[in-house]
Amino acid sequence: MDNEKFQELILQQLKQINQRLDEHAMLLKALEHASQVHKADMDNLNNTVARLEGKLTRVDNRLNGIEDKLASIESEIEEMKEINKSLLEMYGEHEAHIRAIKRKVRCE
Repeated sequence: MDNEKFQELILQQLKQINQRLDEHAMLLKALEHASQVHKADMDNLNNTVARLEGKLTRVDNRLNGIEDKLASIESEIEEMKEINKSLLEMYGEHEAHIRAIKRKVRCE
């Protein structure tokens, strides 16, 4: 192989290497761009998750308040039931006294 053919062969191989380097550079730029797009998407998702966590915390706090209120209402209902039982017992006793008085009045 003479020197000129050898140089042509080397030159051809260098061109192929340069083409591959250009292809690799383009691929690298595409990957960098995709990485930036994915980072932006992840940032958006992180912001969305943070907002949802805040909303969930507020809902949880409201739910706790509602549960406390419900427990208070249930307690008041139980108290009212007991009062109602007492009133019904008193009504029965009064009714019995009224009837006894009516019988006495009729007899006299």
